[in-house]
Amino acid sequence: RVHRVAKKINDNENSNEDDDALKSGPGSIGWITITEQGIKQSFDLTKVMFSRGNISEKIRFGKLVKKNDLVLDMYAGIGYYTLPALIYGKAKHVYACEWNPDAILALKYNIIQNGVDDRVTVLEGDSRATIMNEDILRDGVGFDRVSLGLLPSSEGGWRTAVSVLNKKRGGWLHIHGNVPVTEKQQWCLWACQQLSKIYLDVQKCDDQCVDHVLVICYHLERVKSFAPKVDYLAA
Repeated sequence: RVHRVAKKINDNENSNEDDDALKSGPGSIGWITITEQGIKQSFDLTKVMFSRGNISEKIRFGKLVKKNDLVLDMYAGIGYYTLPALIYGKAKHVYACEWNPDAILALKYNIIQNGVDDRVTVLEGDSRATIMNEDILRDGVGFDRVSLGLLPSSEGGWRTAVSVLNKKRGGWLHIHGNVPVTEKQQWCLWACQQLSKIYLDVQKCDDQCVDHVLVICYHLERVKSFAPKVDYLAA
């Protein structure tokens, strides 16, 4: 059953279409709200992507988060993993990074409508730069978990993610990526090796005397099929 029909607006300068149809945000023609497992997610479907196929991973991530965890979501979008971390995991605080203006608008709206705005800091811009200026890092605390939910690969954020983990006890990285179905184990091993090299390099740059590190892929989750012979994985 069809609940809503979207119409592509003619962006020709001579178009007579109502200008309000081009606006984004609550009340705009494309603004919708989807509720998944009690979490409300509102966004403009003409501006931002949404996939129900990721729901199992959102729930799994939320349940992995612990009550007092400090969480960094490097690619927050409209709150795909930020919201489960707060609502299911009861995270102490989440730093949600995003640089798409339309996604940021929806993210802020969703944080408020789900009643968790007192435990979230939204950082606008490139997460690899914005998070480095936060007091939590200057105070030497660091994060317990970092979500890297970017496809087809989140490798560009790995160095930042490693460098912001809790300095005393380490932490968890939740790495997403598209991987050929026949290369899952190789990808997992390669990711661990890369993260080990990054960690040692980061410690060297910080003048820390560390000559070894233990990186373990605790679990490899197949989120869904992304394309023929390619799976969307979360490690």
